[in-house]
Amino acid sequence: MPVRLVLGAALVATALIVVAVRAERSSTRAPEREQKVVLGRAVTPAGTAIELYSFRDAAGPCLNLAGLPGGTRACGRAPSERVPPARRALGGGAIVRRSAGAPLELYGEARSNVRRVVLRYRLPQGGPGEREAILIRVTDRAALKAARIRRPFGYFVGAVPPRARRVTAVALDGSGDPAGRLGFDRIARSMHPTVFIANPGR
Repeated sequence: MPVRLVLGAALVATALIVVAVRAERSSTRAPEREQKVVLGRAVTPAGTAIELYSFRDAAGPCLNLAGLPGGTRACGRAPSERVPPARRALGGGAIVRRSAGAPLELYGEARSNVRRVVLRYRLPQGGPGEREAILIRVTDRAALKAARIRRPFGYFVGAVPPRARRVTAVALDGSGDPAGRLGFDRIARSMHPTVFIANPGR
């Protein structure tokens, strides 16, 4: 076979591979978007409705929190879907600080037996403070099955003053007894605070 024909055949084969890959990618993206599953809703003290939902990516069900100022928060995984599965009362802590003077937003997962989450902190020139976090409990079996999440869980979101220190989320069970805690100071020092916002401005 002449060299020219060999090269032509190779180029055609390459073009077919590229087309096949593009077609495969486009066919896998659409189902992921269609698999959005609403897991729970809540209302902030300011009256803003927020929604916790899941969609599937390459690693499994990915949690997102929509409705807060600044954009959708990409929250990570449910405790039962982490590798290995998380067994602590609170975990997966993440932060958002949208500007230098904005409140410090705190996020995390909760075990299914957690009924309340309280945020405790200290101010540089003041006494201790405490705020209630919003806890979205995900217990609907149909939603969990649709999202392919194996066990019920909770997800909390709250905010503390921008200069707060010694920030800790405390989990309380049905009796009001502490079930566990999650410290945020190390996370605040080690993480870029805006990497957690998935879709800024939406």
